[in-house]
Amino acid sequence: MKEAFMVQGSYGQFGLTSAMLRRCKEFSEYGVKCTSLTLDFTDNIYSIIEEFRQSGKLDEKTITLNPYMELSDKAIDWQKKLTKAEVDNFLLINSESETIDYYYVNGRLSEEKYIDFKKYRFVNQKYYNGILISQVAMVNGKKKKEFFYSKTGLCIAIKEWNDDETQKGMLIFDYSIGVIRRYKSSYWWNIEWIKEKVFYSFLNNQEKPLLICDGPGTARKLTEISKDIAIRVYVLHHNHRLKDGRVAERDLWNLNNCKKFDAVVALTAHQAVDINKDFPKINNIHVIPNFTNIKNINLEYENGYFKNNRLGFFGQLIELKGVKDAIKAISILNNKYGVPVYLDVYGKSPKNNEEAIKYYTDYAVSLGVGNIINFKGYSNEVLEEMKTCMCVLFPSSSEAQPLTILESLSVGTPVVAYDCKYGPSSMIENGVNGFLINVGDVETMAVRIKDLFHDNEKRNEMSVKAIESAKMLSSKELIFNQWKNLFSI
Repeated sequence: MKEAFMVQGSYGQFGLTSAMLRRCKEFSEYGVKCTSLTLDFTDNIYSIIEEFRQSGKLDEKTITLNPYMELSDKAIDWQKKLTKAEVDNFLLINSESETIDYYYVNGRLSEEKYIDFKKYRFVNQKYYNGILISQVAMVNGKKKKEFFYSKTGLCIAIKEWNDDETQKGMLIFDYSIGVIRRYKSSYWWNIEWIKEKVFYSFLNNQEKPLLICDGPGTARKLTEISKDIAIRVYVLHHNHRLKDGRVAERDLWNLNNCKKFDAVVALTAHQAVDINKDFPKINNIHVIPNFTNIKNINLEYENGYFKNNRLGFFGQLIELKGVKDAIKAISILNNKYGVPVYLDVYGKSPKNNEEAIKYYTDYAVSLGVGNIINFKGYSNEVLEEMKTCMCVLFPSSSEAQPLTILESLSVGTPVVAYDCKYGPSSMIENGVNGFLINVGDVETMAVRIKDLFHDNEKRNEMSVKAIESAKMLSSKELIFNQWKNLFSI
């Protein structure tokens, strides 16, 4: 049975994770066993999988693995066999240090040889169901240790830090044999963990699985996995260039070392051409678009699924996505042209969501449209929300292949988008299923929306074309066959 591993640092509620989970679902339908690997310990590590299952983003066939979750499950299985007193007094041995050390299940050394435990100042304490699951130990203002715990509070790992804030080591607690293993860093522990999963698949199936990385910060780890046991693929989900034309730092190493991957996937042909220009020695670029959900929807134009005065924005609340430009367009429409539209904003900030909402709300108020810009947060019903919009605004200044556009087209909602690199021009035919606007030209964006607002017939024609184009762009069979070709590299 063909097998594929999808690797990310951690799950998020944004496009990259959605694209990866959707790929898992489609691969499964074609008989490929899919395993989603995440590597980091996040605040929601013990709840995120269930949230994704309930929302429908993660299908039942996809296996999800994380090294910390694995440690937690093993520790809990061990704990169930003992009494509370036996657990509390249990000591794990670390024989790989200069002197043999013994640790209690709370992560404390039985004899604190280097510093008294009481001198630690604990910060960044995170909880799950009232139980501490992670915390950072500070000494004299410097981070010394980071503790990670199971769902039931057993220490499962300790990350140690030097005074210069480089990693000193990574301690992994194996309760089944009472031993603590030391790694040079979490980086090398992650690599060994990935190797184990991939090698097991290779032995079972006698063929190399696809090992697909969707995160730029994680991709380098794939190059440490032998090409003899896996086909290593790096997927670019974003524009590799900055506004000034320079290659983004996060992509520089990956693209300079493309030959260390077996394949590099760009989502659009336009980006593949630019990558080859920027890195002429690259010869393993493949163009494979993201999968998307396409539903056959019969739009009832007379009754109307959409609200003529409702516009939608779907994306992260960051400057790159053009939230301010969307708000400014609403201001121009209402205050200059007298077009009574409002904007529903769906999305969150990847950092401080409350601060982001306040920032954009203040901006809306300053333009006199504070009462018609509605921040709706994250939605599990994106397609349903898009379906009731007169059009979707996509004023992003940089992309790779924005799923938002395909999703909107798939439910018959035209998109008014900036013609940024990359993606919009490969999906939107100007004036047919939406409009392409020069990046930053908010006035023209407002005018195109105004024209659409006053012409229902044109809007309905665009709806039909939107669905037709989405079907052409999103042939699941065609996309899977492109991935299928990589299995034989």
